[in-house]
Amino acid sequence: MSPDKARATAEAWCEGKLSPGATLDFTDRKIGRKTVADILADPARFDGEPCADPIEGVEYGSQTAIVYVHPNGEVWVHSYAHGGMRYPLLLNVQAKGVVRAKLVALKDLKMEPIDWIWEGFLALRKIHLIAGVPEAGKTTIALKFVATVSSGERWPDGTRAKPGNVLIWTGEDGAADTIKPRLIQMGADPERIWIVKATLDENGKPRPFNPQTDLPALALVAKEIPGGVDLLIIDPIVSVIGGKVDNGNNAGHREKLQPLVDFAEEMNCAVVGITHFTKGTIGKEPIDRVTGSLAFGAVARVVYAATKNKTGEPERMFIMAKSNLPPPASARAFGYSIVGGPLVERPDINASRIVWGEALEGSAIDLLAQAEDSGKDEDKAKAASAQAFLFAALKDGEKPQLDVAAEADKLEFSADRIFRASQKIGVIKRRDGFGGPWLWRLP
Repeated sequence: MSPDKARATAEAWCEGKLSPGATLDFTDRKIGRKTVADILADPARFDGEPCADPIEGVEYGSQTAIVYVHPNGEVWVHSYAHGGMRYPLLLNVQAKGVVRAKLVALKDLKMEPIDWIWEGFLALRKIHLIAGVPEAGKTTIALKFVATVSSGERWPDGTRAKPGNVLIWTGEDGAADTIKPRLIQMGADPERIWIVKATLDENGKPRPFNPQTDLPALALVAKEIPGGVDLLIIDPIVSVIGGKVDNGNNAGHREKLQPLVDFAEEMNCAVVGITHFTKGTIGKEPIDRVTGSLAFGAVARVVYAATKNKTGEPERMFIMAKSNLPPPASARAFGYSIVGGPLVERPDINASRIVWGEALEGSAIDLLAQAEDSGKDEDKAKAASAQAFLFAALKDGEKPQLDVAAEADKLEFSADRIFRASQKIGVIKRRDGFGGPWLWRLP
């Protein structure tokens, strides 16, 4: 076969490149016939191995070509037949139907700051979660976010929000009798808020909106909103997964949550989902109390906890339980209360609203322990034992709260028991620098 004919044959057969399904016959019988995909899976194994020319085949000789791995990672077949040819294997060549990873060189990435809606708490292109016990006011807090963003009002730390547009989908509360009255009660701007009501099929026929499948459809209409969307509320967030939540299927659930992450990125908006705490988890780390799969807490960049306070003031607590973003410069927790009353323009309609309170100090687990202690089951002997433990643990001076908690756990003291004991004896608590750990010492 002449070189020109060989080249023409190669072009016609594989466009000058050996596709993953093409085969090579190696001289070594132990290797035998391998596909290009086999070779690319372990190039080092085949580097320097003689084989037949991939066009001519073994009929013209079993040692007419050789596999060569270039130092840059490219893999070639060098043929000595028909004047010599090189066949690049599809390692660094884009091809239709071939699944390939995409790399971005770090040097080509342009650094950018996080775009905050509420600095330290609510960021564009990120997923956030509000979790808590029933009747803590989780949805009402989310609607307070909506009211603040839409109207450009102040956050509980005193900073002012930039006015923006909001989408709301809820599978639990009525839009006309619950959602809108609460938003109006909290001073929202109704011209900047849209309720996700349904999905229209190809024929314009409406059906219930399904967060598990309809986020791309939502993105299409959201792009038509002048000024874009700044915030999306999903209540409950478990609807994005759909069906029964399997606690052990974290990888599968994270995959199902990816469209929500993609929506936040594509629309350049913050997403806030609502969920519950699992029953019987008092005293555990807040992130471990989120109902269902750990995927919810893992995908969310910020997780808030909302709880009623059984010990007195404040009435309720809003607490940052987890953050993978730069921490806020101010407090990470605030008190709040829920106040109900008739609407000014519609006295026949009553609606609740959030009233923010003072900033709170303490770790998330400590604040939750304080809030969830009813005092009814207090065992004086155990309380005294916990106090004695703290006196002993802190007698030599200031110590990180996490170290105290670890020692307490070995002695089977619950986190809420130790927190109550620390309050009882007046343990002094402070944060070690900006965003640093909490330190405890005796008064």
